[in-house]
Amino acid sequence: FPGAIVGDGNRSVFFDTTTRTEIPFNPALNPPNTQPFTVEAWLYPSSDQSVGGMSPLANRYTQGADRQGWVFFQRKPNADYSEGEPVGWNCRMFRGSGGSSGLDVTSLVPFEVGKWQHVVVVYDPVEVTNATLTIYINGVAANTNIWTGGGDGVTPGYAPCTGDHDPGEAVNGQPALAIGNYNNANSSLNPWFGAADEFAFYSTKLTPAQILDHYQNGTNASRTVPYANLIQSHNPAVYLRLDEIAPSADTAINMGDLRNAGLASHTAEV
Repeated sequence: FPGAIVGDGNRSVFFDTTTRTEIPFNPALNPPNTQPFTVEAWLYPSSDQSVGGMSPLANRYTQGADRQGWVFFQRKPNADYSEGEPVGWNCRMFRGSGGSSGLDVTSLVPFEVGKWQHVVVVYDPVEVTNATLTIYINGVAANTNIWTGGGDGVTPGYAPCTGDHDPGEAVNGQPALAIGNYNNANSSLNPWFGAADEFAFYSTKLTPAQILDHYQNGTNASRTVPYANLIQSHNPAVYLRLDEIAPSADTAINMGDLRNAGLASHTAEV
């Protein structure tokens, strides 16, 4: 699928609800909750279906009794939709206590179906019981939530995936980081219909100036520094350009009401 970076022929990946991209469990992508981290991606929603919150990004463990990690959801595009969900992109963290969520932030910024948005979430544990979760849309901080220790005042608002679960419990393996769907360590799927590009995870806290610089570079066809070089200069733990050519037949993506029922595979010549 055409990529997000203006003036760059680099491709992106389109997820049609039948697949996902996964990075196997890696401690570098699951730092302890005492350390900050940043998640960054360009997202292209192709459906306005918000009920249930399709998941473009997921790094969550739910196969046991206690959930760990985090997950992103696509909520409703704007306030005109009748659903009770909030507007924009949502990042929800889990705190290792049953199915209870901890830190949770929603952008509250409208998005357009069929248009790229730059989405960044920064987790900043000033203390684990005084942590912040901030979401940036198109380079600008949109919303911040602060965790103050929960009901008892001492419980952290985030428990990272540990990757040490008993194989009898983790029947699908240790939790991977997934793009385009829930990851392997969930009992159900929540596929997303849209494109993703330039995914990056940093085991540090990007500054507001760095985040704005990423967005402005990605939307400036006259950039002096290639987008990939800029991202790599900030030392991501992982950076996926998501531009690999599919090894099988090309797929014609249906953007209409049929969604994946109207997809078709063709040879490259067609």
